[in-house]
Amino acid sequence: MGRRPGPMVDRAFQILPDQVRVLLPGGEALGYGLPSGHALNAAALWGTLAGMIGRPSFTLSAIALVFLIGFSRIVLGVHFVHDVLAGWGIGAMVAFLMARQAPLWIPRLTASRRRSLLLATGIVLLLFLIHGTRETAVPLGAWLGMAWGAIGESWRSGFDPGGPAAQRGLRLAFGLLTLGAVYGGLTLAFSLLPPSLSGEPALRLLRYAGIGLWVTWGAPVAFLRLGLARNQRTMQGLPTDP
Repeated sequence: MGRRPGPMVDRAFQILPDQVRVLLPGGEALGYGLPSGHALNAAALWGTLAGMIGRPSFTLSAIALVFLIGFSRIVLGVHFVHDVLAGWGIGAMVAFLMARQAPLWIPRLTASRRRSLLLATGIVLLLFLIHGTRETAVPLGAWLGMAWGAIGESWRSGFDPGGPAAQRGLRLAFGLLTLGAVYGGLTLAFSLLPPSLSGEPALRLLRYAGIGLWVTWGAPVAFLRLGLARNQRTMQGLPTDP
């Protein structure tokens, strides 16, 4: 089924081709225009972090970053101003819920590992069923994988992100290298599938779930095994198994 044209679907350069020039390579193949996904994701992520950290300097930096990301989408010609404003608005609501409301009810819903896994998986699958596209598969898959990994890591390894600066630097370098390897390996594996399958949003969701799982579970476990991190539960005298 072809895409239905319209102001909520098409991009700025598609609606006004004589007035707006796209400056982003490959921009012609992008998805819908309203809301701006970049603006939404930036506001949700950095707004959540700012609310949780609560430092004025970090909050100002986060606001500046969110503004620049949204403004860049207008400059590149891939979004109208209202697309970016809508993305910021939705992202701000998500940030508020995550930073202020989620800490109040998540502990009650995640009292057990099984309940946590079911909750994370159910939310992602519900959102994907409501609007499952190639564009939404990326953040939803990454979020699902990171949620799985965070739940598993918190129950078993107790990864402590602290340590000397040199140790943290080695973890950063190792983490970036392995993340690139995981991304490249999964991309190559999925490219071997028939073209009719490789582009399916569901498989894209699984691919990015694997990437997110490595970030929050695979890499911390590797850090512990290689001696690049300390086990927080062991340091606190707590059992390492649930």
